[in-house]
This record gives sequence, C-alpha cells and structure tokens, in this order.
Amino acid sequence: MINAGKYLPVGTVYAVFVGLGAFGTVLSEIVLFGEPFMPLKVVLITLILIGVIGLKMVTDDNEREVQ
Repeated sequence: MINAGKYLPVGTVYAVFVGLGAFGTVLSEIVLFGEPFMPLKVVLITLILIGVIGLKMVTDDNEREVQ
C-alpha cells in the first residue's frame, strides 16, 4: 500500500485497499466460519469491486510524479 501511494493518488489507493479488504472479509466469513452464502451479499460486494476497478480506470497514473 505504501509503494502504491508513491505512484497513485491516496484516494485511489485507499479505495482499492478497502474494497479488497471487504471482499476478503466476506469470502473468509463464508469459507472459514460457515457464514451462510447470500446472493445479495455477493452482488453488493461485486458492486464495490466494480466501483474500485472503475475508479482505477478513470484515474490518470501520471497524475503525480515521483520525486
């Protein structure tokens, strides 16, 4: 995350970090702790991931220069 912050805006890095963390948390709840599989939960997490991917796609990678 620190290295990504050198090349991307902090907001983008944070959004990706939180989105992947939410996905990992839900996946581990289902796989490791026997949480019931709910299609709506999967749809909502997928929407979060689509938003994160969309944010990455619209962010200009050359917005900041590394000093």
